[in-house]
Amino acid sequence: MQAGQLHAQYLGVRSSDSYGRARGLRDHCNGVISELQTFRDNYQGMLPTEAVTAINGIVNSTGALIQDTSGTKDSQQEQVWAVLVLLAAFETEMSFMLSNTQEYIRTLSERAFSHLQRMIVVDLSFREKWQKAYEQ
Repeated sequence: MQAGQLHAQYLGVRSSDSYGRARGLRDHCNGVISELQTFRDNYQGMLPTEAVTAINGIVNSTGALIQDTSGTKDSQQEQVWAVLVLLAAFETEMSFMLSNTQEYIRTLSERAFSHLQRMIVVDLSFREKWQKAYEQ
């Protein structure tokens, strides 16, 4: 997002893009979309349904925009900026969804470790099994 803002500021000073900043942003956005697809494919079973839906939505809405290089340089820059805005909105949405999930996972983990600690303290055979496993 900051790179897109910096690019826009440079364009305000000088409208040329001799070193291909827009192309670099396009490539970067394309990489982000690709990584999101890989993330979705690898963790689909562990993610909340809403998160998978959001990833599918951003991939579908930005994929064609970021891969279309048929227009003028101006229209291509606008496509990149559109993708950056969509990615910013997606980041906010996904952070919210995953923060709720992370809190839930943390709470379950704390409860599980607390239960494990109590079992080790009160159950002699359980404690011996853990000590044996630790020694091995």
